[in-house]
Amino acid sequence: MCATLKQYIMASSLKQQTISGMIWSSLQRFGTMGISFISNIVLARLLTPDDYGCIGMLMIFIALSSTFIDGGFGSALIQKKRPTTEDYSTIFYWNIFLSLVLYVVLYLCAPLVADFYNIELLSKVLQVQGVVLIINALGIIQANQLRKQLKFKALAKVNLAAAIASVVVAIAMAYMGCGIWSLVAQQIVQSLASTLLYWVYSSWRPIMSFSTKSFKELFGFGSFILLSNLINTFCNNLNGLLIGKFFNASSMGYFTQAKKLENIFSLSIEAVVLQVPYPVLVEVKDNFEKLRNVLKQFNSLLLYVVAP
Repeated sequence: MCATLKQYIMASSLKQQTISGMIWSSLQRFGTMGISFISNIVLARLLTPDDYGCIGMLMIFIALSSTFIDGGFGSALIQKKRPTTEDYSTIFYWNIFLSLVLYVVLYLCAPLVADFYNIELLSKVLQVQGVVLIINALGIIQANQLRKQLKFKALAKVNLAAAIASVVVAIAMAYMGCGIWSLVAQQIVQSLASTLLYWVYSSWRPIMSFSTKSFKELFGFGSFILLSNLINTFCNNLNGLLIGKFFNASSMGYFTQAKKLENIFSLSIEAVVLQVPYPVLVEVKDNFEKLRNVLKQFNSLLLYVVAP
């Protein structure tokens, strides 16, 4: 009887955490989307399509590098039932090392990218914009820990605060005539603010330890996710690469903004629904019956939201 009562309490708590997570994930997604929409309206009056186009041309390089840095390790840490501090520290130091290597590669290859698009300014822009790789690497573990602990309220606060701070900076710089650099600053400020807040909301701190055994174990799971994410990222950004090459920056700017508007609804529900279930399913993965029931509930909820 005590065991049954304990299971009921745990199931009830998990259900409450899931509902709360869905609500806060929705607030985070649609809140940041609203902030982005308003900022785009303001910035579109202050910047040119060329400014947006230049940023769009570089997106594939930043996106692919970011995917390499996470390398599927974030998902691997979440799926591991009881990751140790050594596990987290190992991936933390690996992320920093890889972000530094990729930033150096981008920095050195920036002139080649500028030659590819035949726009000299892109070299300096990519060299500065690439700093976000290092900044983001410092907060990946903290963000994954908050997701694993189902602290979606904290994640929502972090992302909303970072979005507001970055928009304020971008609009202020655009008013001062900084042009494309206002968009670069927006990305850097958003990365910096979110990383700092992740450290504030997460109590975890790295220890001086790197385990080869832990790395191999997590890579065994994360490598497949890395491959999948790389393919998705490349395919999703391939249009931008080709448009940037064969058309002018202005055309690329219009395409980039149109793509943002297209993705507002097509990706928003996906972002909300996929963020919460994964860490919840990890908690019940050892109980097949409970795992099946939770999957059925998530599928029913997804169908209820998407079908209309």
